[in-house]
Amino acid sequence: MEAANDNKNNWQREVATAKKAIENGAIVFASPWNPPSDMTEIFTLGITSGNGSTYEAESTTNLTGAAVANSFSGYTGTGYVRFQNASGSAVQWNTILIGSTGNITGKTAQIRQV
Repeated sequence: MEAANDNKNNWQREVATAKKAIENGAIVFASPWNPPSDMTEIFTLGITSGNGSTYEAESTTNLTGAAVANSFSGYTGTGYVRFQNASGSAVQWNTILIGSTGNITGKTAQIRQV
């Protein structure tokens, strides 16, 4: 097992190794341990403003085992996501804003209750 290089300029060097491993029956999952800053967004749970982006419950692409609810106060928009199942519930947003790079088409965020 080898960790992928954190420098995204060196990722192409890992491709030959990954292809060879796949040819020999390995399952390859590649992800940088420390993603570049333009691929991350940091937020603090419990802080209502000041950092991170707000993704409204009503603008989700997909709710699985979840619904938009409004029984409790403090939400923005028309409600918040309420997970209805003990496990396997998920909410998904497409076209996510990441860092200073702006709107990146095709990026998806999914939060899953396990």
